[in-house]
Amino acid sequence: MAKRFDYNEYEKDMLERFETAAAAYEGDMEHPARSEATKDSIILSCKWGDPWNPLWSEEEYAKKTKWGGIIAMPLYTDRVDIFSYWSTIAPEGGFIDHNLYGGTWTKLKPVRPGDTFRVYQHRPTLTDISSMEGDDEPRTFGFVERNSDVYNQYGELVSSHQHLLDIIIRPEAKQAIADALPFEDHVYSEEELAYIDEVIRKEVIRGAEKRYYEDVTVGERLADITIGPTTAMDMMAYYASHEEIPVAPMRVFRGEKGEGGVILDPATNVTHYAAE
Repeated sequence: MAKRFDYNEYEKDMLERFETAAAAYEGDMEHPARSEATKDSIILSCKWGDPWNPLWSEEEYAKKTKWGGIIAMPLYTDRVDIFSYWSTIAPEGGFIDHNLYGGTWTKLKPVRPGDTFRVYQHRPTLTDISSMEGDDEPRTFGFVERNSDVYNQYGELVSSHQHLLDIIIRPEAKQAIADALPFEDHVYSEEELAYIDEVIRKEVIRGAEKRYYEDVTVGERLADITIGPTTAMDMMAYYASHEEIPVAPMRVFRGEKGEGGVILDPATNVTHYAAE
């Protein structure tokens, strides 16, 4: 039974260590390896997030737009954020689980090749959101980390970002949690995969061509879009784009190189790199 603000010795120790560490993550910081936007890093980042928009990767196309050249895709500044402190607890007190709820982004300025960055990291926070009365639910904290403001070389605020999670202290074994998951893998049919491929092929690339509100009508169906199904290699491609290692997500690989070197997941029918 977890009651808000009523902590055992292990939870108290965890919170004390968190507050000490959190103080060290507040202030002006600069990522040691990614404090400058290069054209190569901008192009590689878009390979995962949005490889179909030439505004991020094709210089001659980008020159014809109002931007006058390549700019980074909006989530590019995620790569310059400073990862903050993660809570830990003594094994006797349980283990740390979490849910990721996403992030809040404010984008104010475009990023161009040659821009440099300074990051102001706000202090990460844990807020106890356990029951006030105490019940059978585990101890739960709201966790805000990577709460960052990114500035460029002109002192302009480029973007702000908050990473939002919860932190759960679970007393039971990890395997018990895994066994209790209330869902099964979805098995994709050939028809579903063909539909996903068709949605990708029909996606309209915009940038030089503006679309105004007069071009659409109330009740008009929006075109379907997709970024899935995702695999472990897709996530590797995302993180590789941060580290400037040229790994392509699966559907880019399939589109450019065919089916060679891939295997079918027997549980989901989704293609994977054999190397996974």
